[in-house]
Amino acid sequence: MKTEILVAIITGTAAIATAIATVIINTRNSRRIEKLRSALEQKKEQDNEVMKWLLSHQTSMYNQHLVSLREFLSIVQHSKDQLRHLLDVADGILPDERKSQLHTIRKSIIDKYATTRYYFDTTPYGDQAHLIKSKLLVISNLLLGGKRQYPEVCSLIHEVTVCQNELHKGMEKELLQRYQSIQNNA
Repeated sequence: MKTEILVAIITGTAAIATAIATVIINTRNSRRIEKLRSALEQKKEQDNEVMKWLLSHQTSMYNQHLVSLREFLSIVQHSKDQLRHLLDVADGILPDERKSQLHTIRKSIIDKYATTRYYFDTTPYGDQAHLIKSKLLVISNLLLGGKRQYPEVCSLIHEVTVCQNELHKGMEKELLQRYQSIQNNA
């Protein structure tokens, strides 16, 4: 009988020890779980802040690409119109005045291309912008020569218009896809 009592006491003690150990372990685990939940919540908040910043940054880059595209295309259109006018009045304009006007046109083309080139080079359409700039400069060189090369200049202006349309449509499509991708990832 003493053995049975001893076994009962040992079994009871073991049960109490197991219960105490289980409580201690569960308490520790609960604390760890709470710390991990808290850390996870902080991480989620940080990730949300980073995502908001990235979305804001990418949206502003998207907007800057559009602004640069519009500015460049505006200068291109204005330059084409001025070059057409100079071609039409080539015989009735003094050489120095023609040189001055062509210099102004060249400067505006070069300056605008230089300030917007980065935005074109980050897309597949950077070559189109460079081609437009180069062709406009060739036209201005032809008009600077003083010879009336009407068919060649008209052909180059048409080529610029084609490149201009490809650049405009292509960049807008590319930027729209990027913007939609940003929105989908947000």
